[in-house]
Amino acid sequence: MAIPASAVRWTAILWLPAAVFLVGLGTTWFSAYAARSATQALVLKSLHEQEKRLSTVLRSHISQLIAEGQALADFPSDTFALFQHRAGILLGNHHYVMAVEALKPVAAGQRTTVEQALSAEVGEPVRLGRWQRGPSPEPLNSAEQYLIVRWARTQPDALVADSTVGLVATTVPHWRRALDLALREDRITATPITDVRRGGVDLDALRLFIPASTTGLVSLAIDPQEWLTTIYRDIPSPDFALTVHDLSQHAKMPLFQRTTSGPGDASVAVRSEIALGDRSWMLTLTPSRQAMVAAGAAARWRIIISGFLLTVLAAAVTGWLSARLFEYKRQLARSDRRHQQLQLRFDNSVVEREVLHRALGDSEQRSRDLVALHHGFVCELDEQLRIGYISDQVVDLLQSPPAELAQQSFTDRVVPAERTNVNAALHAAREEGSVTRIDTWLQDANSTPVAVTCRFKALIDPINGFTGYRLSAHRRE
Repeated sequence: MAIPASAVRWTAILWLPAAVFLVGLGTTWFSAYAARSATQALVLKSLHEQEKRLSTVLRSHISQLIAEGQALADFPSDTFALFQHRAGILLGNHHYVMAVEALKPVAAGQRTTVEQALSAEVGEPVRLGRWQRGPSPEPLNSAEQYLIVRWARTQPDALVADSTVGLVATTVPHWRRALDLALREDRITATPITDVRRGGVDLDALRLFIPASTTGLVSLAIDPQEWLTTIYRDIPSPDFALTVHDLSQHAKMPLFQRTTSGPGDASVAVRSEIALGDRSWMLTLTPSRQAMVAAGAAARWRIIISGFLLTVLAAAVTGWLSARLFEYKRQLARSDRRHQQLQLRFDNSVVEREVLHRALGDSEQRSRDLVALHHGFVCELDEQLRIGYISDQVVDLLQSPPAELAQQSFTDRVVPAERTNVNAALHAAREEGSVTRIDTWLQDANSTPVAVTCRFKALIDPINGFTGYRLSAHRRE
């Protein structure tokens, strides 16, 4: 049964638009997948930049606080009033610092004098004492020297009272390691986060010990939660979680935590280590899964919609072009007469080309005869100066057949002393686009110098550009 002509027509028209439609859908899907990955990569890059900015801000605050604490430690505060004034300035600048204390060494023989001075400054009896947990003080062991809290000032609303005045600092268990390291190595140290109970209230605090340039130290009691909240209170994005841990206390509750609007993706979390004295904090930035998915989904859907519309448009245009092509094929049959005329013209042009080719051959032979009459040869070189075509007259001049010289470097046949001049002439012919003449010496098969006059012309094709050289050489008398 014969296939209807209309079915053949529609099949010929529609197969190409259908193929374009399928290829377009496949390309759209691949582009959407690639865009999702690229968008998530940009989100991760932004996360790294954000983490770098946040860690830089924290390091800057730490440096500023330590610098002010060091200035207080090195300032010659010889009186209670002067220390109170300087400490008040620091507390005013940093409201998260709960207390500032000056730790001074006191010899055993000065104990009574120092206790009287402390009592007069505080306005109530003060005795040097050990750190205590219960309500009754523990007896103070005799020693040659004591490191005591000489002066202290707290925030007006702080729960840490001036009762630390007169406290022997080395008796506080959670101070000992940091104090010993600060005094032994003369460096800034910090205590771990400690749950301290004062006045019936539990406080999470750490202390920075800053050695003075002379004697003693300055202690800063800091509320880390309030400090980090102050630093990061202006974080606008809810798309990532920010946590800060003390590395040595990583299993405990974080020092600071700001959660995301959904569950975080810990597999792409970004972390950095920040030094606080001799301790290390870890800042962790974790994006939310919702943000990662949303970033890729938005780009994916934009590409899917755009790709689908472009695919439909491309298929429609292809269908229209296919219909036009089918019509053109039908009209092609009507152009036989024109084709015969063009074929006749083509045959005529072939005859003309053969005539011109024969004339060109005669001209070439005439040129060779002229070169032979001048006892010389002609040659063509490629871009690397390798010999391609060379006329038979080279045997008379250099005693070498053309087959032996083919693919050899032309400069190998130039006397070594003349190679620089020949290369310069070749370069000039290429740069100037004219015929360059040079009197030089070539070597024959026996390496005997032969005086010749060479003319070079660069071969420059409009399509391929520079393709080599054409030269003639004849014996120079």
